[in-house]
Amino acid sequence: MPERKIQLDDKGNVIGIYPRQALEAHKLVEEFMIQANVAAAEELERKGWPCIYRIHEQPSEEKLNALREFLASLGYNFAKGMVQKPKLFNNILRKVEDSPHEDVINVIILRTQMQAIYSTDNLGHFGLSLTRYAHFTSPIRRFADLMVHRALIGALKLGSDGLTKLDREKLIETADHISKTERISMIAERECTDRYVAAYMGQHVGEQFTAKIAGVSRAGLFVAFDETGGDGFVPVSSMTGDYFRHDKDLHMLEGEYTGTVYQLGAAVTVRLKEANRITGGLLCELIDDMIRRFADLMVHRALIGALKLGSDGLTKLDREKLIETADHISKTERISMIAERECTDRYVAAYMGQHVGEQFTAKIAGVSRAGLFVAFDETGGDGFVPVSSMTGDYFRHDKDLHMLEGEYTGTVYQLGAAVTVRLKEANRITGGLLCELIDDQQKPKYRGKKSKIKGRRSDSPSRRKGSRKK
Repeated sequence: MPERKIQLDDKGNVIGIYPRQALEAHKLVEEFMIQANVAAAEELERKGWPCIYRIHEQPSEEKLNALREFLASLGYNFAKGMVQKPKLFNNILRKVEDSPHEDVINVIILRTQMQAIYSTDNLGHFGLSLTRYAHFTSPIRRFADLMVHRALIGALKLGSDGLTKLDREKLIETADHISKTERISMIAERECTDRYVAAYMGQHVGEQFTAKIAGVSRAGLFVAFDETGGDGFVPVSSMTGDYFRHDKDLHMLEGEYTGTVYQLGAAVTVRLKEANRITGGLLCELIDDMIRRFADLMVHRALIGALKLGSDGLTKLDREKLIETADHISKTERISMIAERECTDRYVAAYMGQHVGEQFTAKIAGVSRAGLFVAFDETGGDGFVPVSSMTGDYFRHDKDLHMLEGEYTGTVYQLGAAVTVRLKEANRITGGLLCELIDDQQKPKYRGKKSKIKGRRSDSPSRRKGSRKK
């Protein structure tokens, strides 16, 4: 997979993401490094000194069978019982070069390989087709390199910094430890890159991009953007033109009714819906000419059957399950509406986060015992004013009249009323906007006697006939 180069400006903002260029000079240097690594391992073996090898075992039989089945589905043969050698995989890659399946087969073969690790047992390096291999190349990049350097110092008597007796006794433990920390650092590097990409892509929300499917699961499609290499996700819940079944072995989602297939490596066009710079996630939706809702599809197929326009009309089983189908798509519609609303809330919160402390005009959109729900006039964002922050009075909730009324001041906050609020907090994770009222009426104004009706002052306007004291 091509590495990405992230370009920052003087303030640390991402201004561009490009694939890192691989020159012939790079390949030449890499070949020299491999030869040096081999020479270091061979010299330690010749001197009888222990070595931390970089090993890469052969693919497991389970993975090979999965690969064989997948290649067969595309019309390619991968015979059983052959001695495993890297050239077998290279031959397949040469066969599919410039074919429609080139990308997907490249990805699958890469995933068939085992994870390279560090070990004191020399099991060879399958990927490089080498019988012995160690990480040695200078400048020292890894702890494994340092251990090999120190082993060579001891073996060749080049100084006093060689491996100690304790180092040699703990070499197995060390190899296991640095294998684990390597995986941790790789994850950290990938997550760091994802956050940079999300920060950059946040400027392009709503735009369309070409991408390739980089992973398939029951939950949806993982896509890799062609331009930036960023990794996005298309939830299967947003693919509402059909009911998609997941084929784990063939790495694809297939529409039950339309037969539409989304397979690993396939090219797609997506719209970026959300870029979360906190998690590095990119939420996308497919741009496709497919029927957008399952209900539309069912009506189309019913018309095909009723008007005898073809063989794709509703089957007898479809008609028998129509009530069940209607109930199911009603539920999924509600789920998608909630997801869309929550997504919008997070976008609004991300924007409003730049305006914490500022005042806004709003309207009361909901009233509860816990406080007021307000809709901002300018952005339409939904905020909340906790009743605990309304400290100028004790407010009682009238459920029937959708309002909060002050016990002492008689101040009323009712559904639809205009208010001015200050934004205290914008949570881009939950999409919540926490506010406080800007209102002089909230200050305590207790003067005079209480009315006979509990919670009413005698000089406060009343909502009920006969409640004012005469």
